[in-house]
Amino acid sequence: GQEVDNSEREIMCSNGTINSIIKTVVSTEFNGKKYLIESVVDNTERRIIQNNLEQEIVKRKELQ
Repeated sequence: GQEVDNSEREIMCSNGTINSIIKTVVSTEFNGKKYLIESVVDNTERRIIQNNLEQEIVKRKELQ
């Protein structure tokens, strides 16, 4: 009965660093049985690039 889940989350690793992930859960049926499949993708690098880009935009607006 669980709906499909697709969300961005942050997790703390055992070494204390925080990583951004995208978690997806989908429902599927195989041989007459229902299953939930979960995938987790590290999104940390994209978040770093996005933050750098946002800072660059702010700097350019200030220069204008």
